[in-house]
Order: sequence, then C-alpha cells, then structure tokens
Amino acid sequence: MTTTGWAPFRHSTNDARIVVKLPSYTDGDPSLARCVLDGYDIKGQIETFICFWAPYMGCQAVARSDVINKHHMHPIVCRTCAKYCGCYTGTKSKADL
Repeated sequence: MTTTGWAPFRHSTNDARIVVKLPSYTDGDPSLARCVLDGYDIKGQIETFICFWAPYMGCQAVARSDVINKHHMHPIVCRTCAKYCGCYTGTKSKADL
C-alpha cells in the first residue's frame, strides 16, 4: 500500500460529513487513534462504516457495532475496505485471510 485516504460506505448518507480534518496542533479521539488517519477525527455517530488506509497503519474500518452485529456485515466491511485500500485481489481479498 502506497496511498493514504479514507472513504465512507457508498450507501451512507451521513458518514462523509462526520470525518473532519483537525488543526495541526490537535489530537483526535485516543480511542480511535489506531483506526483513523493522523490528523483526522470522527465527529458524530457513524451510520454504517468508514474505511481508512495508510502505509503506516494498513487498512482499517471504523463501524457501528450494532450494524456489524445485527446485519452480519463483517465480510462486506472487509471486502469493501480492501477494495478502497488497494488490497483487493479478485474474489478473495487480503482482508478475508
């Protein structure tokens, strides 16, 4: 992985608005530090899930637990984020391993 970025799930109407770039002197939520890009934070409740990726942190998904647990979306989240992160290899992704 050589790129850095983030993307909300395409069916979410709100998630793109809650990811905010922080001023350079501000730290984000420490509970999200390993999942969200440096210099960004999530300000609000996540509707579905948001993918973040960077060479220093790999590919991460931040999701609402009730969405994951009730709808059995683990495979969907992993496959979707793997595509955004550039690790999609066909029918199976590195996230499925």
